[in-house]
Amino acid sequence: MSVIGEAALSAFFGKLFDNLTSADLLKFFQQEKVDADLKRWRTTLMKIHAVLDDAEEKQMTNRLVKIWLDELEDLAYDVDDILDEFATEALGRELNPEPKSKFLKIYDAWVGSNRSFGTLMRSKIKEIDTRLQEIVTQKNNLELRENAGLGRTGATRPRVPTTSLVNEGDIHGREEDKKAISQVVVKR
Repeated sequence: MSVIGEAALSAFFGKLFDNLTSADLLKFFQQEKVDADLKRWRTTLMKIHAVLDDAEEKQMTNRLVKIWLDELEDLAYDVDDILDEFATEALGRELNPEPKSKFLKIYDAWVGSNRSFGTLMRSKIKEIDTRLQEIVTQKNNLELRENAGLGRTGATRPRVPTTSLVNEGDIHGREEDKKAISQVVVKR
């Protein structure tokens, strides 16, 4: 994962935290009785987010950290997908609050789709819980430290600027080649 990928992942975590604390979604989470699970996700994701700076530094030298970051990114997208499903269901209920017709209730019972949205989502929540715990275990095994990219003052360590441009004043030993090229260009 590149530095840009890290910045994007960190920003994406911000979006996840906003979604997990959205007043509308929190109300819906409570209705579906999954608010405790999602609060636990938020706490766990905050702990994981705290080690992203250290993981960014270590991924260059430790392939396992890079793999961990890739798995974390996949998990973050899956969490976002589940939160989108909740938001979609909440909006659907807000737009269509009336109960189903008797015909639809009978049809749902007949085809076996009488399970509530919350029941359907519990298996997805359980899978995310398992994956989150695996990520935390791996984080601990990789010995990633919180805020490792910060100095004692709390400011981030300065990065050495990089460029692919060449400072011509620093080129040594090519004067003969420069003259030869200049003469060929002048002769044309």
